[in-house]
Amino acid sequence: MKQKTKQFEKKLIRTRNTLERKAIRLIKRALTIQYKSFLEKTKQTDFRQWDRLVDEISEAPIQRFFELVYPMTAKIAVMTRKNMIQGKASEEDAIYESIFQNKLTQLVSLQSGTKITTITSTSRNKILGIIRDVLNESDTEGWGIDKITSEFYKKVGRNLRGNGYARARAIAQTEIISASNQAAEMAAQSTGYEYRKFWSTSGLKDIRLTHIEAEEHSDQMNGLRPDQTFPNGLLYPGDPSGPPEEVINCRCSLLHEIV
Repeated sequence: MKQKTKQFEKKLIRTRNTLERKAIRLIKRALTIQYKSFLEKTKQTDFRQWDRLVDEISEAPIQRFFELVYPMTAKIAVMTRKNMIQGKASEEDAIYESIFQNKLTQLVSLQSGTKITTITSTSRNKILGIIRDVLNESDTEGWGIDKITSEFYKKVGRNLRGNGYARARAIAQTEIISASNQAAEMAAQSTGYEYRKFWSTSGLKDIRLTHIEAEEHSDQMNGLRPDQTFPNGLLYPGDPSGPPEEVINCRCSLLHEIV
């Protein structure tokens, strides 16, 4: 890999980190909406019926998260394209950003369905677990309705602030990596030139062995063709077709060089 490509990666990571911080805020808000909308319904429902409300927790906030986050990474696409063709800032940047935003929005409809369902199912299971814990404890301690309601709200709030927000960070990191690397690949294709792609661990710590092997392999091969998979079976870091153990919390980058 050329030195100028590694230098570009530093700029890319700074931009991606900014997008990631925005994505974390968005997914926190989405999860909070899911939890709060459920709590509002419990106020009008007998606590013995709360478990039936869990299935009504909406996927819409998570859908909105994906619709907002993926188009944001069009900035990564514009950066990648300009770096590959050695272009300078121009009026075309806004045009290409709009084109990439549209393509990334289309990706949401194609790729996000299972992810949205999985994230929402986890929210439902967590809340259902809290309901069962509170009701079991109330049976043991002989709590009244007010105490049951109070303890339930406390536990839901603690889960959202603690495990819920840690989960939000993991979701945001995973999706930003997937979206930004797909955006970079779109940009490489848009140049019309023959190019090679490289897996980069970005010099981060605690990298999975399979990702280190992918980086070493692409360096040894002086880059892979666009249609080639890396040794771990992925087309790029964060490839949604890959297994969870290869994708979740990945922080690697996809870099390109024109042949």
